[in-house]
Amino acid sequence: MTNDSLFAPVCRSNFRPTAGPDYELCQFDMIPFGQGLTVSGCATPILDSQTIVLTIAPTTNPTATSPTGAALFATGVLPTLPQGSLIQNCDFIVTNLSTQLGGWANETRFPIFHGPMPVQAANVVYTSTTGNTALSSTNYTWVNNPPASSIGNLYTAVGAGGSFNVGYHSTWSGNATSNGYAINAGGNTTVATIKIRYTYVPASYEWYNVPTGGSSLYAFSPFDPLTTAGSGITNSNSTGTFTFYAACTGSSNCRVPVDLNINPTPQAFQDTLYACEFAPSSNGGIFDLTNAVSTVSGGQVGTSVDFFNDQFITLPVPFPTNDTSSTNFIYSKVYYASTGCYSSDSVYLVVNTLPDFTAGFLTGFACAPASIDVASLINPFATIPAGSDTFVLRRSCL
Repeated sequence: MTNDSLFAPVCRSNFRPTAGPDYELCQFDMIPFGQGLTVSGCATPILDSQTIVLTIAPTTNPTATSPTGAALFATGVLPTLPQGSLIQNCDFIVTNLSTQLGGWANETRFPIFHGPMPVQAANVVYTSTTGNTALSSTNYTWVNNPPASSIGNLYTAVGAGGSFNVGYHSTWSGNATSNGYAINAGGNTTVATIKIRYTYVPASYEWYNVPTGGSSLYAFSPFDPLTTAGSGITNSNSTGTFTFYAACTGSSNCRVPVDLNINPTPQAFQDTLYACEFAPSSNGGIFDLTNAVSTVSGGQVGTSVDFFNDQFITLPVPFPTNDTSSTNFIYSKVYYASTGCYSSDSVYLVVNTLPDFTAGFLTGFACAPASIDVASLINPFATIPAGSDTFVLRRSCL
């Protein structure tokens, strides 16, 4: 009599990889290049980096789209990374800048985007933050640390060897002509670099979409099932947990599960708010943006709503219940606080003008049976698109 268990494969700890954390993804999103499901323990990871030296070719042409006032600053080419590279946070440094024309070092931003000018919201992978604490400066260095997801999204968009651009705008949307910077400060050449850090492990893994049997789908970590043939999932349109299994090469029976969690993304809806001018000819109204919360979120349970002055939702409206604004667009962010998954749409603020009267009292006289046209008492240059006005007529003929 044979005991089959004696011939069952034995999984020693050194043959079984260690699973990384579950990978969290928002519905409808892609997994950025150099990201995904991870395991470790089958081989020693190698830490490396490559530095892109940007070609600085600044223009001062502002654009009509967000980031408002953006102008081209530099261009670059993405290097080829080893297969299976896991991108880490990166360094973005610009040296030898100076402020000019009312610009401030602590408001300078250099967004990273792909595609031609003018800048389009869909093409921006990194909006950048302010990169220096100084105000005005004759020579300063600007430093940012783009997250791995931003550089990963850039690789996803243009691929290794693809070109990308860096723009310029100030925090409050000034452009390089009216509120900007100068290069080659103090006679020193301005240099802009992006250092990409990454780790990679030589082909040491086997990824499966079943706990036993099946064929290996991929040989590296991280693993992106959305772009891997045969994984059984090609997009993130459906929410839920999708489990995949990894083993060290040659030990396919010793698998560990790793979950891809696709979290729901709420919808956002456009809305329009109206307010009267707070003073005649001021072109400004006071809006309570919280009145739009239920509309822009569609009443979806569990969502929160914030409002921003820019399309990239980096500049929050400071006083949403008391927002002084002219007629313009702002933007809503409808999100689940637990996961951060969000959608955004525009909110159109419309300021209706108040009627304008000439200074003092305008008095008209008419004795019966004569009549008076009260419209003649209104400033003939006033525009009254909405609302009404009240006149008091006093009878003075005895």
